[in-house]
Amino acid sequence: MTRVFDRRITGTALHALVIGVGRYPHCGPGAPSALLQLPDLPGAARTAVAMARWLVDEQAEEKALPLASLELLVSADTPVTFDDGHRVHEVEPATREAVRQGFDRWYERCDSEDSTALLYFCGHGVALDGLQHALLLEDFGRAGRNPFEDALDFVRTYEGMRGCAAPVQCYFVDACRELVPFEYLNQLNAWAPASLTDQLHRRTTDLVLYSTGYGQESYAPREGETYFSQAVRAAFAGAGARRGHDGLWRVTTAGLGNGVRELMNHLPHATAPRHSRADAGWADVLQQRAAQDGNPGDAVLRELPGRPKVPFTISCDPHEAQRQAELSLLDLGGEQALRHRPRGDAGPWRGEIEADAYDLLARFPEERWHDERLPREFVVPPSYPRSIPVRLT
Repeated sequence: MTRVFDRRITGTALHALVIGVGRYPHCGPGAPSALLQLPDLPGAARTAVAMARWLVDEQAEEKALPLASLELLVSADTPVTFDDGHRVHEVEPATREAVRQGFDRWYERCDSEDSTALLYFCGHGVALDGLQHALLLEDFGRAGRNPFEDALDFVRTYEGMRGCAAPVQCYFVDACRELVPFEYLNQLNAWAPASLTDQLHRRTTDLVLYSTGYGQESYAPREGETYFSQAVRAAFAGAGARRGHDGLWRVTTAGLGNGVRELMNHLPHATAPRHSRADAGWADVLQQRAAQDGNPGDAVLRELPGRPKVPFTISCDPHEAQRQAELSLLDLGGEQALRHRPRGDAGPWRGEIEADAYDLLARFPEERWHDERLPREFVVPPSYPRSIPVRLT
C-alpha cells in the first residue's frame, strides 16, 4: 500500500498524493539512446519524503484544512520507510502500476465537495510539445517498450481531474520542462491515469505550479531537497500568507503561488547546484523561475496562530561597503535590535523575522561610509529583499 497517513475527518479536508522518482534502473550512461541516458535523482527521493513529512507534521492538525490522507510513492536506491507517528510504513516505488493504484485511491478520496486535492511530483520530466509534459516514472526505458508508456502525461491528467468533485485542486510539478529531441516526436503517447468524462465538475481553484518555465531545466543541490520544494514549504509555512480584515494571517492558494514564485527569485543557493543531468553554474541556477498556470483562486490552506516569519535579504549599495557595515533591524521605538549582523561578512545578510514594521540601520564603525537609517520598513510576506544606498564620508 502507498497510503502512509489516513484518518476520517468530517468537513473540509486535504488529500495528498506525493510521488518522488529518484531511481531510473532502465536509464543511464550505457542506455541505447540519448533520451534514456538519464542519471538517478537522489534529490527527488529526498524531496518527496521531506514533503510528506512536512504535510504530516504541519498540516495534519491544521484547523483550516487538516490533512486526511497521504499517498506516498518513492523510488530510491534503498527501501524507503515512513513513520506516521503510529506505525512505520514500507513505501512502494513509483512504478507505473503503483502510481496507477495510488492515484485511483487518491482520486476516490478526493471525489467530494468537501475535499481539497494536492499532487506533488518530483523526478525527471520532458516537454513533448506545447501541450504535453511527460513525468518519467521508475519504469521509464524498459526494454522493448515505447518509453513514454511509462511516463505520466501531466496535462491530460490535469484535464482528467475535471471529473473529480474536489473544488480546490493544487498541483506541484518539480521537474524539468526541456523539449524532447525531434527524433522522439513519433513516440508521444505518455499515459494519463485520469481522462475526461461526460460528467465534469467546476473547479473553483486549480493552482498549478511548475518548478521552472516551459523549455527550461530544474535544479537541486547535491545534498538536501530541491530549491522548488524549499520554496513551497516556506510559502505554506507563512511566506504565502496574507493578513485579513480580521487581523488573522492566512495562507491562500493565490498567496501560495505568489510566494513560491517570489521566493524562487531570492532563494539563497548556498551549495553548488546539480541539474538532473549535469552540474550547473551559479548563473544558470539564478535563471530558474517557477511558473504558474490554472486558476489560483483564493482558497484558504492554513490559518496561522500569529504573524508569519518573513525571509529577508539585506545588502549595501555599493557592494564594497558590505563588509564594513553593522546591520540591524530595530523595532519602531528604535531601542532594541531585534536582529543584528556584525561587520566582516561580504555577502548579503539573510534571515527570518516576524512580519511587522522595522527601522533598518546600517552603521559603519570605521567611519569610511555614512551611517544610514531607513525608517518604518514594512517587512511582509513573501520576502523582504532590500539594498541600502550608502555614501562615502
